[in-house]
Amino acid sequence: MNDIDAKATITFRVCGEGAVVMAQIRGIMKLLVSNVPGDYDAKVSYNRSTVQAEGEVDISTLGLRLRTVNGLRRAKINTVRDLTARTQESLYHIVNIGDAARADIAERLADNGLTLKT
Repeated sequence: MNDIDAKATITFRVCGEGAVVMAQIRGIMKLLVSNVPGDYDAKVSYNRSTVQAEGEVDISTLGLRLRTVNGLRRAKINTVRDLTARTQESLYHIVNIGDAARADIAERLADNGLTLKT
């Protein structure tokens, strides 16, 4: 039996904020390659200029606490885009968004390669 080098390419068409979508794709890829026996090389890459938001990603996808999500929604912050357009300082004025919530928001955004506006 001959060893054959094979290369597979998987293409995803996704809608949403670039970094959030990439985090979701990385998760999918981990699941796909976790069942492949032997050595493998899985790489996820993209060109930021080709990733365009075709839809809005809801803030609930960030995994924030329900109290935090509800506070953000009351302040008319419903999408990741709405949230990243805000500054850290502007979050101080939102009811039920305290120090712990602000830290959680920053951490969840960072997990997805995003930050609040500076």
